[in-house]
Amino acid sequence: MNIIKCENGHFFDADKIKHCPQCEALHVLHEGEQSDKHSVLENILFSSQKKIATKESKQKNPIYPVFSQSKPVGWLTCIKGDLYGEFFVVREGRNSVGRNGNMNICLHRDPNVEKENHLLILYDEKNGCVIHPNHEVSVNDKKITEAYMLQHLDIVKIGNGLYIYTALCQDSFYWSLYKE
Repeated sequence: MNIIKCENGHFFDADKIKHCPQCEALHVLHEGEQSDKHSVLENILFSSQKKIATKESKQKNPIYPVFSQSKPVGWLTCIKGDLYGEFFVVREGRNSVGRNGNMNICLHRDPNVEKENHLLILYDEKNGCVIHPNHEVSVNDKKITEAYMLQHLDIVKIGNGLYIYTALCQDSFYWSLYKE
C-alpha cells in the first residue's frame, strides 16, 4: 500500500490508482463537458473503487471502498493535531475509523490511533450519528466507553487529534425529505 497525498490534499493508494481520482473528477467537471456530469464523475470514482475492491477482495481483511455511494451526513474536521485543517466525510451507515488506508475514515498520521477500527461511527436517520469506541475516545472532554450519540459541534478526541463534528443531517435537513 502506497498512500500518497496529491497537490490538492486528497489521499489515494498510488499502487492501485495512477492519478488522484478526486482531482480527475474535478478536472472533468471544470472542463465544462456538456455530457451528464454526474455520470462522468460517478464513472471516474466508481471505476477506481471496483478495481480496489476486486483486487483486494481475497485478502483476509477486505478493503472498504475509498468512495461510497452512501450519502454524506456530516464531517469530522481536525482542529488540533497532525491532521489540522483536514476534514473527513461521515456517511450513512457504517464508518470505520483507523490509521490504515482501508478504513472509511483514515487518520493515517496519528500513531496513537489504532490501525483498524479505533472506533465506529454509525448513522441512520432514526438514531442519528452514534459512535462506538473500541479504544480511547473522548467527546467534549469526557471519556466515552460505550455508544454515544454525537451532536452537531461536539469536540471528539481521537488519538492525538481533536475533531469537531459538523452535522449535515439534523433538525431541518434529512436526505429522505428530498427523496423522489
